[in-house]
Amino acid sequence: MPQRRTARTRPCRSAVRAHRRARSRTECLRRFRGGLRARAGTTHPVPPRGRRSAAAGRRAGEREGQPVGGRPPGQLRLTRVRRLHRTARQLERGAPARGRRTDPGADQLLRIRLQGRDQQPAAWRHPQSLEHRADARWLLRRRAGTLATDSGGSTRRPAAHTGLVGFKPTTGRIPHPWGFADPTQPLNAIGQIGRNVADVRLMFTTLAGHHGGYPLASPAPLIEEAPALRIAWSPDLGLGHPLDAEVRACLEGVIARLRDAGWQVADAAPAWPAQLADTNLMALQHAGLYELFGERHRHDPQCFDPAIAAQIEAGADISGAAVVRLQLLRERIVATMAEFFETHDLLLCPTVPCEPWPLEQLGPAHIGGLPAGPRGHAVFTPLFNHAGTPALSLPCGLGTRGLPLGLQLVGPRFADLRVLEAASRIEALLGPLPACPLLTP
Repeated sequence: MPQRRTARTRPCRSAVRAHRRARSRTECLRRFRGGLRARAGTTHPVPPRGRRSAAAGRRAGEREGQPVGGRPPGQLRLTRVRRLHRTARQLERGAPARGRRTDPGADQLLRIRLQGRDQQPAAWRHPQSLEHRADARWLLRRRAGTLATDSGGSTRRPAAHTGLVGFKPTTGRIPHPWGFADPTQPLNAIGQIGRNVADVRLMFTTLAGHHGGYPLASPAPLIEEAPALRIAWSPDLGLGHPLDAEVRACLEGVIARLRDAGWQVADAAPAWPAQLADTNLMALQHAGLYELFGERHRHDPQCFDPAIAAQIEAGADISGAAVVRLQLLRERIVATMAEFFETHDLLLCPTVPCEPWPLEQLGPAHIGGLPAGPRGHAVFTPLFNHAGTPALSLPCGLGTRGLPLGLQLVGPRFADLRVLEAASRIEALLGPLPACPLLTP
C-alpha cells in the first residue's frame, strides 16, 4: 500500500506557491536575459544597531499602507552608503541620506546588478527604464522609493518614461559631500523617484538639511507655502523645442482640465539670454569629464563607453575661458528664472518630447517630424539644473503606443514644497491614469 502522507510529509502550501512563483520568475529572466540591464535585489549591510527585531518587523507590517511603508530604499549612481563593504573592501562613509533612514526596513539596500541594456519595463524593446536605477516594476510592487542623481534630467526623464514621479530639489537642498567625483557638481542634485507624490515628498522632507562640508548646501529651513495661483504653461519653453503631436495633445489636454477646474494658467515662458541658442550647455560636463578621466582615457580608451569617450575627447578642446563663459551664462540663467518667478508661482512644461524609442537607437531619429540630435529627447530638463530650481515630473497620460508621458512642474529656488504641493493637487485632479502596460504582469 502506498504510504499515506502525514502533516509532517505534506508540502506546505505557501512553500509550493513560493516555488511556483520563483520558477515563473526564473523562466521570465531566462527569456529576456539577453536584453536586461538592471536587475533589482537587496543586500544587508552591517546594521548599525544590531539585527532588526521582531517588533520592528511587526511595525513594518503596520506601516504597509503608509508612504514608503518601511520598504528598502535604493541608493544608486554617485551616492555612497555608510558601512557597506564595497568591492575595494573599504567601508565607505555614506551620505546623510543613509543615516537618516531609521524606519523598519532601512537596514536593507537596493543593489543593482547591471546586465545588458537599459529597458522600458512596459515594453522590452524600448530603453529608458530608470537608466542605472531600479527596475520600475520592482519600485511599483515593493512600494519603495529610489534616490538618484540629477545633473541634467536623469531623475525626471526616466521617471516620465516609466510612469513614476521624479523630483529634482533645489540644488544643495539635500547635501551630499561624500559622493564620487562629479564632473557636473554645480548642476547636480540628489533626486527622488517614487510611485506617487506623497512618497517623494516623504523622502525629500526626511533628507533635506544642511552640511557645512557641502559648498552648495543652504541652512534655509523648509517653509510651507500658499498654493500656487499664478501658473505659466509653455509647450516649448520659448525656445522652439519640437514635440511629438501625441505628446502635445496629451499635455494640452491636462492644461485644459486644470483650466476647467478653475486653475489660472497663462501661456508664458522665461525670457532666456540671447546667447543661449548658440551655446552647448553640455560643454561644462565635457570639460569636467576630461579633467577627471582624460588621463585614463589616453592610456586605456577601450574601457569607456563610446558615448562617454566622445564626451571626454570633446572636453579636451574646451578652454578655461570657455568654461568661464559657461559659468557666467549659468548665472544669467539663474537671474532669468528669478525674474520670471517674480510674476509667476509655477511653470508647467513637458518633461520629455516623445515616447521611449527603439532599443537599438541611442535616441529617437525624429521628434515632432524633425530630425533629432543625440540630446533632442533631453532638451526640457537641463536648464533647470543650471538655474538650480526645483523641478518635478508627474505622470500625465500615455502616448499612442501606450507608453507613459510626463508633465514637468518647476518652481523658484527653495520653493520645493510649493512644487510638491501643486504636484499633489494635480495628481488628485487627474485621478488614476489609463491602464498602463507598466502595471500589468
